[in-house]
Amino acid sequence: MQAGSQISVPPVSQGVLRILVLLGSAFVLEVIAGSMGTNLSPLALHFGQNFHPAQILTHIFVTDPRPGAHFLGRLISVFFEGVIIYGFGSQLEMLWGRRHFLKYFLISLLGGVLVWAAVGSVLPVAVWGMGAGIAGMLIAYAVIWPDRQVLLFFVFPVKMKWL
Repeated sequence: MQAGSQISVPPVSQGVLRILVLLGSAFVLEVIAGSMGTNLSPLALHFGQNFHPAQILTHIFVTDPRPGAHFLGRLISVFFEGVIIYGFGSQLEMLWGRRHFLKYFLISLLGGVLVWAAVGSVLPVAVWGMGAGIAGMLIAYAVIWPDRQVLLFFVFPVKMKWL
């Protein structure tokens, strides 16, 4: 980084806090259910015979429903999802307001379902997590602030337009 560069830490906004509480709560419930031997695979979004309309919503709150999924891997995934949601989402929410931000996040999540539906017959894999909402947030952030630098992997400064 250049001399004089600063790392700015945005305040946690209410909408982002709600998403983070949902993410953390879902993770804790998933760990508890998994420790009791509950198969969470039906909650992920499946293509074909295993599809159920409720999966459009349930897949968002599952970190890794595969039996025997490694706890540490899921924890790291949830941690980084939370960091990204906090870091980028708080700034978007400050700009747009809570209602518009949460609406955009939900539309991004549902947009991920549409993309999955379009490619699901070619690549029939189960989908889970908040990845589509996070991708939507990153795209919006890059469009609004293309020249803003972020630290890729907490080390490498990169402009948003190159991510």
